[in-house]
Order: sequence, then structure tokens, then C-alpha cells
Amino acid sequence: MPLNETSHAWHHSDEQLAEVILNGLRRTDRMPAFKPILSEKDAYDIVAYIKSLWSPRIIACQGPKHMSCM
Repeated sequence: MPLNETSHAWHHSDEQLAEVILNGLRRTDRMPAFKPILSEKDAYDIVAYIKSLWSPRIIACQGPKHMSCM
């Protein structure tokens, strides 16, 4: 799934995205946990990179606000 604004990653907060990066998703093997090799700062740096792919409009609507922005 792309991490640009065409997918739903922007529906989640920075904290939720960093948590998934660090702890993975139990429901799928496609997103393993990276906590053994990445620090929390690394995870937030990855979130910052992902957000650099988004437009200002999407960033303004990130997280729970997405329900009222679109």
C-alpha cells in the first residue's frame, strides 16, 4: 500500500503510525515489528518522511480530524 495521500495512513495520528512501525500489526505478516532494530526516534523520523509525501491539505486533516475535513 502506498504511503502517500492515496492510502489511508493519514487517517492515523503520528503516535499510531509510530506504534505500528515499532510493534507491527498482529493481523498480518506484511507489517512486522521493527522495535528490535529501530528506536522510537527512528520511528518518528520515518513518520516525518512519510508525511513529507503528503500535501498540506492532507496534513491538516491527519488523524481523527479526517472525518470532518473531507
